[in-house]
Amino acid sequence: MTLLKINGLTKTFGGLRAILNFDLEVKKGQIIGLIGPNGAGKTTIFNLITGFLHSDSGVVYFKDKKINNLKPYQICKLGISRTFQLVKPFLEMSVLGNVIVGSIYGKNEKKISLMNAEKNAIEILDLVKLMSKKNVLASNLTYGDKKRLELAKALATNPELLLLDEVMGGLNPVELSEFMKIIKDINYNGITLVLIEHVMQAIMELGVPIPLIPATHSDPWRPPIPIHGGHLGRSEATLGF
Repeated sequence: MTLLKINGLTKTFGGLRAILNFDLEVKKGQIIGLIGPNGAGKTTIFNLITGFLHSDSGVVYFKDKKINNLKPYQICKLGISRTFQLVKPFLEMSVLGNVIVGSIYGKNEKKISLMNAEKNAIEILDLVKLMSKKNVLASNLTYGDKKRLELAKALATNPELLLLDEVMGGLNPVELSEFMKIIKDINYNGITLVLIEHVMQAIMELGVPIPLIPATHSDPWRPPIPIHGGHLGRSEATLGF
């Protein structure tokens, strides 16, 4: 089943062409890795998918529904969530409180009670290994734990598709290994993942990379280059031209 399909996506900023005729198809259960240099347009693609930017042309479909002109909160309620390169916790709230907010305002068929939101948040904190710090203020977390909290907040919205923007950047080797295990567990639980990542160890272990180069290049998009490494058996990627 195709979960996300992008056809001919193009975005310019003034005279700068950030994305040109980008096509992508993501099937349910996959882990996809987007790689490329700074300025290749990776985060712009995430912003276009999630409604933080509007494209100049092209169409984004989620489960066959066109989502181009929807607002970010509407797209979140459909089942797409994301993290940001710069972590954005509610600094004066506890770790648990941060995740409860995501549970309340995420994808739910009907209004969720505070009790159920807290129960959901505790399950997610257990998944990302933050239960021992549930009552700690977000401002007092280490950088690595703030990354886990960013992931937990996104998971709390109950997504079917999760977009991770450099979520493993800046982690030490131990934290990186633990984070990759968490991401595998998330995917095993049925969530489809698209990652932007510069940590090649993570990309090769978790998914099939799609190389991106700046759209100002005379030949802006190239076919996927197979990179052989460990990855989940069902992870595949398709880049159209």
